[in-house]
Amino acid sequence: MSVGEDVWRRSTDEQLIDAARVLGEYTDDGRAIIRAELLRRGLPEPIPEPILDVPASTLASPWRRLTAAAIDAAAILVVVAVALSSYQSGSILYLLVLGGTQIALLMRRAQTVGKVLLRIRFVDASTGNHPGFVRLVPSGEYPGRP
Repeated sequence: MSVGEDVWRRSTDEQLIDAARVLGEYTDDGRAIIRAELLRRGLPEPIPEPILDVPASTLASPWRRLTAAAIDAAAILVVVAVALSSYQSGSILYLLVLGGTQIALLMRRAQTVGKVLLRIRFVDASTGNHPGFVRLVPSGEYPGRP
């Protein structure tokens, strides 16, 4: 048994779980030892705490995010107003085009129309990368939300 294995074998469950939450701070060998000890004790591997690799200076301010959401809401209101003012069956097409554009932008670029105009986007807090559309929707990230 290595020194690392001995250290984690003598640790409490709470210490082990706390270490597993920040696995990225350990070496490859350390991560392997911690995971093996979790498995040996029958403990589930906890979801790691997000590590924000993006410097705070590159994150959009709350005001920029709010402005982007206002642009999204304004676009929706304009389209709805046009659709309601013209009682033509083709006016619903405007809503479908805007909705399709927003969804396509979210899927491909993690942006909405407002975010494109302000040059900001949604990011995964732990990696700084595109979070993926599947993760945006359940988390409540949708067009019109700051």
